[in-house]
Amino acid sequence: MIIDFHTHVFPDSMAERVVHNMAVETGIMPYLTGTVGDLTTSMEKAGIDISILLPVLTKPSQFNTVNHYELEIARTYENGARLIAFGGIHPDSPTLKEDIKEIRRLGMKGIKLHPDYQQIDFDDPRNIRAMDYASEEGLITVVHAGLDMAFAKHVHCTPPMVVNALKEISPEKLVLAHMGGLYYFDEVEELLIDKDVYFDTAYFIGKTNPRQITRIMRKHGIDRILFATDSPWGDQPKNVDLFKTTFDLTEEELERIFWKNAVKLLNMEDELG
Repeated sequence: MIIDFHTHVFPDSMAERVVHNMAVETGIMPYLTGTVGDLTTSMEKAGIDISILLPVLTKPSQFNTVNHYELEIARTYENGARLIAFGGIHPDSPTLKEDIKEIRRLGMKGIKLHPDYQQIDFDDPRNIRAMDYASEEGLITVVHAGLDMAFAKHVHCTPPMVVNALKEISPEKLVLAHMGGLYYFDEVEELLIDKDVYFDTAYFIGKTNPRQITRIMRKHGIDRILFATDSPWGDQPKNVDLFKTTFDLTEEELERIFWKNAVKLLNMEDELG
């Protein structure tokens, strides 16, 4: 089994335009169009059984439209390629606590924050409040960490910011995307090893020193690493193959990263374990 803990899809009517605009902003060419059909076809090619959908809200008013779309897509594919939708949250929402309670009521297992697209530093009280509310509801929080090429002049989630936030709260289920901080791996290794957080492997595979990443994974704890691709920005089949061959990991370690850790974090042992 393989679980991709970090993917994105958009409604068919707007996917091409959204993905194109993001490619222009970042200079990064996507591997897929951003439609759910493309994602499920990619999953089949890669041997991925489940993909987690992580929507990003750029303004609070998107809450209902985006989250109900993601949930409906996930339900549509329950009998085929398995998709699990997390909820998009904007920390500036005037009904933040109620929004997070609604995410829980809808049966979603977590929320997604993107400090860059939301223009709020990770250690800002608004993000801390969102993570605290999510923890109260037993929800996972996934946050973009490190560089986003669309916002290279100011990175809104750096390892020092994570350290600052963790002084204020102790979220039980915090996932720092992009191995704790994309292109901040020296600071990740210095500051975040042994912190009570998960790292996902989205996007960085093949873009950095594999020895350092293997060392970080082992020092931090294999049980706190989640396989992820950032599709459509990451090539799912290629990422699966690269992960198996790039890092000096045992079969047992690969199995934990590919699916066992995710199943435990998602609290789906009875269903999938």
